[in-house]
Amino acid sequence: INQMSRRSSRWRGHRSICAQVCELADHGLLGEGLLPTLREVLASGTASKDATIIPCGAYVEAALFEDASLAKRRGPDNYRRQRCRGGAACAPARLGNARRLTPYVRVLDLSFSSPPARGAHAGAKVDLQVQKRGRVDAVGYRWRMDLGFGEGVSNWEDADDFQDHWWQMAQPLDAPFDIGPGVPFSLKATHTDTDIVFDVFFDAGFVTSAAALCACGLHVGYSTGRLASLPSDHRALAASCLRGDDTAEVWDVGDGAICALACLRAGCDNAVAWCADARDALHASNVARRFEVALSIYSDLSEAPSTDAEVIVLTGEPFYHDLEGHPVACALRFWRRCALLRELFAGRRVRVAPGRAVVVAVAIRSSDLSKAYAPLPDRICGVDQKAAAAAWRAARRELVPIDLDEYECDVVAEREIVEFKLSDGFPARAIEGEVSLSCAADAVGLVVRYEDGFEGSESRCLVRFDAGPRLRYSLGLDGRCRLDVVSGSD
Repeated sequence: INQMSRRSSRWRGHRSICAQVCELADHGLLGEGLLPTLREVLASGTASKDATIIPCGAYVEAALFEDASLAKRRGPDNYRRQRCRGGAACAPARLGNARRLTPYVRVLDLSFSSPPARGAHAGAKVDLQVQKRGRVDAVGYRWRMDLGFGEGVSNWEDADDFQDHWWQMAQPLDAPFDIGPGVPFSLKATHTDTDIVFDVFFDAGFVTSAAALCACGLHVGYSTGRLASLPSDHRALAASCLRGDDTAEVWDVGDGAICALACLRAGCDNAVAWCADARDALHASNVARRFEVALSIYSDLSEAPSTDAEVIVLTGEPFYHDLEGHPVACALRFWRRCALLRELFAGRRVRVAPGRAVVVAVAIRSSDLSKAYAPLPDRICGVDQKAAAAAWRAARRELVPIDLDEYECDVVAEREIVEFKLSDGFPARAIEGEVSLSCAADAVGLVVRYEDGFEGSESRCLVRFDAGPRLRYSLGLDGRCRLDVVSGSD
């Protein structure tokens, strides 16, 4: 058996390979490059034309689900990289914890022996009916691979324990809606080399489209459809920003211009948005055009428009796609941007909303988390894994960004460790200290909570799985954080 550690095009074996074995599956099946890898192996002659490909194929099943945590997901979880890539996208989810409203139906069949060409490929539209009354929050899917010889492997909810590292996938709908049993609808799946996305059709037309500009929780939450169908959302958000002062000019420093758009729809005269990402700027301008409101957009502080406003509100949803859902880094960027604009508007009355954030250390108990992030055994399926197990034990001491809504867990103790006064100047050095959480826990972590009615991303948590009763924390101004155990397992 020869193991290749480099690209197959550089392989110099003495003959073509007769058996090609791939373990390139991820939560979503295709995200680790299974299809392009197989195309290269077959096209380069590395594998003979009659080589056995394992797995030889796979099929995908999808259904509709009700689960509030799926509806508010923060974006595609691309191996802990919470980025808005534009277009519809699915993210890993534990669908066993969600309520399924329809039967699973087969929506895609993939052949790995003759992999499809690069590009988008659509499956057939599949018709079916709703079984249970409920609120449709997301399309969820799972897959099963054919290993040949009558064997298979899957990421199904009831898969074997050793396959627990594969979750299912969920694509949130643009706007969740209620539905009853017997209602007919259709699903159509489309796949590329890395992603699988869905169009959902009811008699009224599209419910969600795979061609949507963005499917992250930030944009889905305040997309044109959501703003039109849930008008109370923008009024509540605008009230938190303006606090009754409709004459103030709103400067939104968060991704997507969420607060600026909400204030304009609620009757605010002027709003400006800092959209550093071109996709955020495009989405914000499309929403502004849809509701016929005037929104000024700039991408850098040097391009900020001039203003004569006497009262200015600096606001925004403290979430940034390129910070990978990191709660502390997002709060610090919001604070830094507000501080820069406060200097720009020196001498005027400037208010920051939210004006305060608190970083909280939490102790978490969860058999679900313990199972998902348990130490690796030294041997798996008879293969030595000592090096990987040692690396995993070391990684358990690092902070990992996760979404607590995805797990069955309880916060059994918490303590505020530092307050960010967002209306003050930005700090000059890292924030350090110690905190005690005197209780047994499976993990410890950091969450950020905001005042003034801003929810932020409290379910987003920086978690350390090697826990202890006393912790030393360090919050770098660039968002780099450490949480070390002073006494306990260290």
